[in-house]
Amino acid sequence: MLNEVSSFTELSKDFIAPASRGVLSRFHGELENYRNSATDSAIDWEIPDSNPLVTLAAKDYEPGGGGQKLVVGEITAKWRIKREAPQKKRSPAKFFGVVGIASTRVRLKYAATNGEPEQEIAMWRMEIADPKAPGCYFHTQILGQSDALPFPKALPAPRLPAIMMTPPAVAEYVLAELFQDRWGPHTAGQVPHLNRWAPIQQHRLERLLNWKINQLKKSSGSPWSSLKAAQPDADLFVV
Repeated sequence: MLNEVSSFTELSKDFIAPASRGVLSRFHGELENYRNSATDSAIDWEIPDSNPLVTLAAKDYEPGGGGQKLVVGEITAKWRIKREAPQKKRSPAKFFGVVGIASTRVRLKYAATNGEPEQEIAMWRMEIADPKAPGCYFHTQILGQSDALPFPKALPAPRLPAIMMTPPAVAEYVLAELFQDRWGPHTAGQVPHLNRWAPIQQHRLERLLNWKINQLKKSSGSPWSSLKAAQPDADLFVV
């Protein structure tokens, strides 16, 4: 995960607002400090609402820069994690587990222009479910954090199946959506740090998709019901 965050920090920097370019470095540092600590306590590993990761303003969400208004993306995250104590007390931890909320939130906003303030136009959360939750284990929820319609918090549906769950992977999804003409070519060539980023994402997606396929092969009823109810082993993504 440390390698994932640091490689994405460098890979994405030309698409991130200048004032926000320290956000991922702080996010990385928080995890690194926790790894090296001797604590047995869980922590909330966060990109806080007060300091989100903010993209450059874009009209490229329509190919050719055809968007009608400039849009910016904001990504925040909160993961409740607990390090696994290493065998040697003074060694850094190698693993952590998710022990509570694991949510990455995306907000899209019309950029402030001509004296007009920013205006939020969309919000969704990509999450790892609580084991007792009734929805798909890796899922996306739309809005759902206020009483306002549509998608009020009283109705926690739909839980749309998702294949991105880590904050950097979600952030890449946002960049690929906002920069239709630039992100694909940027990540198709031999740009610096792609050789670190790509194998991590390939490994995660292979593990996740193979797990889903195995659930389907074991299904004796509705395939969707089997996927919806399935929960992976804790070491699904452990190398």
